[in-house]
This record gives sequence, structure tokens and C-alpha cells, in this order.
Amino acid sequence: MKHMTKEEQETHISIDAEGFAVIDTSIPKDINKCKKLGYEIIRENQYEDGSICNVIFKVPRRCISFRNIKKRTISEEQKEKMRKRALKHGFGRVIECEE
Repeated sequence: MKHMTKEEQETHISIDAEGFAVIDTSIPKDINKCKKLGYEIIRENQYEDGSICNVIFKVPRRCISFRNIKKRTISEEQKEKMRKRALKHGFGRVIECEE
């Protein structure tokens, strides 16, 4: 079997009515993340050379969340307050070192 190209790699998430989600992924970053989080591995497919082709995980539904990625808008007044607060707590200060 030939290795997948970056364009062919993908992740699918299926959520069933019983409260479980199945994650089928061939993206190495997603595979590593799911393993690190300790998700149950249902099946791991490998290429002939032994490297991982894709992995299927089963996780509780509550582990899957959808987030709003809308960019936050901040007024100039808010930026100034944040800047002052950061300076008050030591961020942005230049500390001179003696050599």
C-alpha cells in the first residue's frame, strides 16, 4: 500500500445517539493528540513498512466540542487598559543585565 499524501490525509468524527463519538484519522498530529488524551483505540491500520496509516478511536461524546473561532474585537480603550495591567504585573519591562 502506498503512503497517503498530505492532501489525502483527513479526520472524520461521527457521533452516535448512544453518547459516543468515533474519530477516524490519518493525520499524524490528530493521532498523537488522541493517543496523548488516552482515547480508546478501536483499530490501528499500518502500511506494509510498519508505519501507521490511520487510527480509529472511540471517545465519550462529552470529549467533542465545537468552538466559536470568531476573532475578538477590542477597542482602543480596552487595549490601553490591558497594556497598563500588563505593565503593572511586570510584562514589557526592560531589565538591564550586568555582564
